[in-house]
Amino acid sequence: MTLINRVLVYTLVLLLTACAITPTERKEIVVSPDLTALETGLPPEQPEKFIALAQQTVSPEKDRHLAKAAELFINRGMFEAAQQQLQQISVEYADADTLTRLQILSARIALGTGKPRQALNLLNFSQILPVQLQIEVSEIRATAFLNAGYPLEAAKTRVQMDSLITDETLKAHNHQTIWEALSLLPTTTLNQLTEAPLHTELLGWIELAKVAKLGQIDWQHLQEGIINWRKRYPKHPASQFFTEQLGQKQIELLDHPSHIAVLLPFTGQYQQAAAAIRDGLMAAYYQHPDITYRPKITFIDTGENPLAIWNHYHKATEMGADFVIGPFAKTAVSSLAQTSQLDVPTLTLNYAQDQVNITENLFQFGLLPEDEARQVAEMAYRQG
Repeated sequence: MTLINRVLVYTLVLLLTACAITPTERKEIVVSPDLTALETGLPPEQPEKFIALAQQTVSPEKDRHLAKAAELFINRGMFEAAQQQLQQISVEYADADTLTRLQILSARIALGTGKPRQALNLLNFSQILPVQLQIEVSEIRATAFLNAGYPLEAAKTRVQMDSLITDETLKAHNHQTIWEALSLLPTTTLNQLTEAPLHTELLGWIELAKVAKLGQIDWQHLQEGIINWRKRYPKHPASQFFTEQLGQKQIELLDHPSHIAVLLPFTGQYQQAAAAIRDGLMAAYYQHPDITYRPKITFIDTGENPLAIWNHYHKATEMGADFVIGPFAKTAVSSLAQTSQLDVPTLTLNYAQDQVNITENLFQFGLLPEDEARQVAEMAYRQG
């Protein structure tokens, strides 16, 4: 490794270690298991073993032991302990493989402590990596992109790495994760992407995501859409098993409500916004392609007192509503979010304030300015 690359690695590690790991920065992540232990049935390796070996050796062997100890700590989610081991590595004397490992482990620490953009910055390599390391780096990059709010870039990364994966279980996991990332994109974005000059495999995934989005509102055409998609992409990785599962799962998820109650403030300062939402709902109601499905819709005025939301909610359920849309006010949503479970599935039109517990049957949806800014930023990033 050249002197410039060594300096780059050293700088990136300093950048990482300079950032203290505080409790508020921690994120829940999937901790990688010790696969060797799972396969052999032996106890997992202990980081203390490699720390002891490091104390008995000198660089570059010492650095390899420290890196291994750090890796085992990371697998356990013990990022501070892992960082302490990496700080002891002598960058000036470490060999090229250890320096590469140092970058990857530093990126995993950044990702595990809620710094996905820092993780991405740490994963720049001037040399061609072995296939297994390419897969590992791509996995970290994809997760970092997703955590940073760029689901399209996460999907792109996983599509690129898919050809490197030979294990069928890992390949199936990769396909599922591609799908989950693309499912986060709105239909408008998916439509725009189909007009872009994308790799055929990625375009196939995007087209399939469009089919699934249509299936959510017009389920009768889902199977037809999958059949047409298979004709267009007969050799696509998702063309057989995945699409069969998709069609089955989409149909299993179908549970159309027969009576929808909509809680909106038709009087007071938000009455114009409430009227616009009502008009949009009714326009979609009459334009729905499945004319055989016409649920009963009841609009309930929640007025200007958000604290009375429970009275309106109970009124809706007593009237027989099996699905609720609303409320609109943030304080009203926060009030519903205080309970552990709601009677019927409820789609709010705002987010709760500082929600700390999970409320069953509560789904929060909003059109906040920061959400729109994030979408604009993602589109600008895609377009360079």
